[in-house]
Amino acid sequence: MSSYQMRLEQALDTWRNWQSPFSKKPTVLEKISSGYTNRSYLVGDRASAVILRLNHPDSKTLGINRRHEYHILQSIRSLNIAPKIVYWSKAMNFAVFEFIDGRVWTDKDFLQAEQHQRLMDVIAKYRSVAIDIASFSYHSYLNSYWHKFKLQGGNTAPYQRDWDLFNKQLKLYERLHKNRVLTHHDLVAENIIETNNGIKIIDWEYAGLGIAALDDYFVIKHSRKNIYKAKYQMARNIISWLDKLWWEIR
Repeated sequence: MSSYQMRLEQALDTWRNWQSPFSKKPTVLEKISSGYTNRSYLVGDRASAVILRLNHPDSKTLGINRRHEYHILQSIRSLNIAPKIVYWSKAMNFAVFEFIDGRVWTDKDFLQAEQHQRLMDVIAKYRSVAIDIASFSYHSYLNSYWHKFKLQGGNTAPYQRDWDLFNKQLKLYERLHKNRVLTHHDLVAENIIETNNGIKIIDWEYAGLGIAALDDYFVIKHSRKNIYKAKYQMARNIISWLDKLWWEIR
């Protein structure tokens, strides 16, 4: 039995503590194939199901703050735009979430004016929520990624010149954008689900008090109007470096 299989069985054994309707230990119905950070499973019985997520064993290396994630999800719970927490175990490093049933968005959804506006309305909802956590420092976060990349023996030479220039630009950008709001930071189509009760957004583990332009960029980057892309050039660069370095250190 692998370490993940052992963790899964141990997590399932806590089912009596979950805020769920199960009358007996749930079984694994399906392994969720999407996602690269954690291992997630659809578990339940014939009547109902939930998502059980085994967190990455070293979330801190990837810059994930589980305490912040929990606080954010609890703070936006009443908005009904994200999965509700069914159970959260800091000690065993796993979480159980409400299963969101619906259609996963595709890039085509972003290009439809009505869908675009509906998503922006959801973003406006969570931006309005006051969150009592430390503001997100992109400079510190990305430099932490860069440092870990070097410690792991990564070849930084191909990136060095672009990185040095970007690093200087990032410092200035953050000084000019001190206003922070709740930011998801990963509004890709796979994290947006169309349900009978409206749009739901999943995977909040990288969320924080950030710069609004980053979430805006995820929404408008599919636009064919280059004027919008130019306006959000620095947001695009931040997302690009986050993605590039994440893949190097994961």
